[in-house]
Amino acid sequence: MTTPNDNSYILAELRDLRQAQQKTQVEIVHKLATIEANLANHADIRARVEALEKVDARRAGVLAAIAAVAGSVAAIVVAVVGAWARSALHIG
Repeated sequence: MTTPNDNSYILAELRDLRQAQQKTQVEIVHKLATIEANLANHADIRARVEALEKVDARRAGVLAAIAAVAGSVAAIVVAVVGAWARSALHIG
């Protein structure tokens, strides 16, 4: 019968502790690998978001330019039609 003071009992306890330590180390390595993968994914996603923000800003600039041109064209059309209508109706 082994007691806590027997060498075989102590060695068995040490083996158990060593196995638990190795298991913990493996779990830590797996968790670190997961964290590294998540960080890489985050960096990739952030880069894509920044690229989309740049595209969106360019698109907003283009839309603003189109709106400005459309406003100018509308003003010219209104002026031309108004002048034509006054001319046709002999007003002014």
